[in-house]
Amino acid sequence: MKRIFSYVLLIAAVVLAVSTARPYWDRYWIGKELEVAAVYGTKHSIQDTRGFLIGRMKQSGYDFRPEDFEIEKDDKNRVTITLSYRDSVRVFGRNLKNLSFTVRKTVSEVKNVV
Repeated sequence: MKRIFSYVLLIAAVVLAVSTARPYWDRYWIGKELEVAAVYGTKHSIQDTRGFLIGRMKQSGYDFRPEDFEIEKDDKNRVTITLSYRDSVRVFGRNLKNLSFTVRKTVSEVKNVV
């Protein structure tokens, strides 16, 4: 009986650890998607970049609206994309903690070297 309790406790600890890490893992991959879109944006318009970004996000399984993204481009083709969103840590269907994230990526245009 003691061994079964230990296994149940171990499984609960693993589920808690994975559930706690998931929002931060998602934030990392969302940042990577924003970075790819910012690189695309150095050569394209803001509207094209927004469309590209929404397509990438849907393909990756994230559900964001186009107006959730703030995209800025200056005269030197430096692109900054900002996304603020909310997520939560959920374990066994219970909400343990609400989290607010702001992901910002800035990319400068790189000249082609050929």
